[in-house]
Amino acid sequence: MSHPSLKYVLLEGIAYKLMEKGFKASRALKLTYSLIAFLTVSAIVLPWLFLALYIPFNELVEHIDHSTHYFTLLVGIFNISLLLDIIIFDGLLRTKKPKVEEEWLYDVLEDVKRSINYEGKVKLEVADSEILTACSMPGEIVVTRGLINVLDREYVKAILAHELGHRKRGFNILAIQVLIMFTFFNAAILIEAVATPWKMNLTPTVLFAITLPISIIGAFSLRRLEEHFADEFSVKAMRSTTLIKALGELENATSKTKTMKISKPLIPLAPLLLLGAILMLLYQPSSEARKYVIEQCRKELERGS
Repeated sequence: MSHPSLKYVLLEGIAYKLMEKGFKASRALKLTYSLIAFLTVSAIVLPWLFLALYIPFNELVEHIDHSTHYFTLLVGIFNISLLLDIIIFDGLLRTKKPKVEEEWLYDVLEDVKRSINYEGKVKLEVADSEILTACSMPGEIVVTRGLINVLDREYVKAILAHELGHRKRGFNILAIQVLIMFTFFNAAILIEAVATPWKMNLTPTVLFAITLPISIIGAFSLRRLEEHFADEFSVKAMRSTTLIKALGELENATSKTKTMKISKPLIPLAPLLLLGAILMLLYQPSSEARKYVIEQCRKELERGS
């Protein structure tokens, strides 16, 4: 399988390059993750160090105070955009226990847990949606009815193993969300500095402007790497690349579904819906990249067995 085109990647593309150079998949992912995490944290912290050097403490507190309403607005837009897409397009908030004919999901989940010696309690629910997706939410794994109607048991098992991988790395995902919040606060400081340029020195303002894109790209790259770590987990649990076949089935089924249209009452929310869709895409590496990494994980597994 060829190396995915760079147009599909952010900074996580470093991992693909390392794999091409002969690095093991797990090592390439960990090295890339550490590098991007260091870069992202540095980009967040560095402008604050200069800000603390250039202005007195009381003015620093004033800048922070004046930036809080921008921060609240940015976080609100971010979360509302994602939530609207989840409610309207995925229906992931309308979850219930599996129906009697869907209780085989419990057996599949238990098989995955046994295969990787996972002893934690996992709640499994089904969303009444035809969208073909699954996700790990706080306290539970959610699969859509559309997904389980399209995939057979073995493919669903690979998907559930992927979601269990997210649960195993729950702390890392939470840490990334914290980094995103700090990035939003840096953006709020920058907006406040541009709106009232006489209140802040030029050097810290320029530094915030330079480092903000780095921290944004870094945070989203880390989040996309989490998808690869979950895929790696699925390969180890299944001891195969079944996940590639499952992803292929989902892609084929998705291409045959009708395009969803926004009803007239929701048209005023179209910009937020579009932003939410873009954010969801930024969270996910391309299918080509995922398949490439899954294949590399399989090769590593075969060499180790």
